[in-house]
Amino acid sequence: MHSSFLAAVGTGGLALAIQSSAPAAQPETYLPAGPEVVLEHLPDGAFPLRSYTGNERPSIEQVRSDALAYIEVARRSGDLRYLGYADGALRAWESVRPPPAPLLLPRAMLQQARHEFDQALATLDLLHERQPDNAQAWLTRAVVHQVRGEPDAALRSCIKLHPGGGRLITAACIAGSARITGDAATAYRLLRAAIRDATDHDREHIPWALRVLAELAEINGDPTFARACLIQALDANPGDIRTRLALADLLLRQHDAATVLEIVPADSRSPVLTLRRALAASLLGHPDLARHQTVLEDYFAAARRRGETLHDRESALADLRIFGRPERALAVARRNWRTQREFADTELLLGAALACGDLATVQHVRDWLRGHRNLDARLAAILRASAPEGSGDAS
Repeated sequence: MHSSFLAAVGTGGLALAIQSSAPAAQPETYLPAGPEVVLEHLPDGAFPLRSYTGNERPSIEQVRSDALAYIEVARRSGDLRYLGYADGALRAWESVRPPPAPLLLPRAMLQQARHEFDQALATLDLLHERQPDNAQAWLTRAVVHQVRGEPDAALRSCIKLHPGGGRLITAACIAGSARITGDAATAYRLLRAAIRDATDHDREHIPWALRVLAELAEINGDPTFARACLIQALDANPGDIRTRLALADLLLRQHDAATVLEIVPADSRSPVLTLRRALAASLLGHPDLARHQTVLEDYFAAARRRGETLHDRESALADLRIFGRPERALAVARRNWRTQREFADTELLLGAALACGDLATVQHVRDWLRGHRNLDARLAAILRASAPEGSGDAS
């Protein structure tokens, strides 16, 4: 199975488009002195870029291969420029109607990565009509529904994966769909068994399955095992930013800020990891905090100039925990929660609402969780703290 299969399953944490209410000063345009000036060093192992500016249209097979590879690199590294490269490749056939079937999957995956969820589902509808047994397409659809907090729809897509998707991928997909429901405990047990029985064929998918298992372990009140899962996943693929980010967030929830500073390099060029390092530095009173704040503010200003609003979750987190802007954090968290309802989005909305004393929003989230029979131990702790004294309402 093509390694790009997992490009569909990275969720969140890859963008940091943060906007501030303060107007940004427009810097002077920088013009290099000559062609010998180095503007950027690509990371080791970066996927080679191909020019699509010639008059001859590249083959559908070449465009598909390049677009999927670019998307996978973006997911793994957090470098969103590769999404632009994928878009550039797909544009070579954009004007053709009907769109070539082999290019529908990378287009949907690109839309998912950009959080254009409605567009992604519409593209997948076209693909399912022409390739009803495309396992990657069903996985992509399932992940979109998982991110949107639609577990029933996600589960229906996961079931379509079998047998083309393989046992471990199907089990991880089903388990991921159960994260916000009352079936999380059962999903936890089934996924542990699937990972234990994984074959050599499943090896490339195990880090993703371990990330899902780690979240299920936390949901079911076993953060120690969750930490072990993420460490194992990171050992298997140290360059995957999704695992490093998940581990950093778990460590912050465990108040182990010192270890966050160990796993996130001080010179990290990833804004999402820099944000986690800033959160850890804030908890420890570390002298690096001021420098990280400056780096993040510079990044935010650049994002504003580009008009980027890709990841409101990160924006609200920074406003709430780093820059002390809870009202803005709540506004952005509300907007984010309209389309993204994973644990991190829900935790963030509750945190911002509590910081602003907005108990109506807390109740709205509480009702939504009840509707899904959600038993997440992490959210239950937040809700217990928010409940009026003596009410006993923790769900």
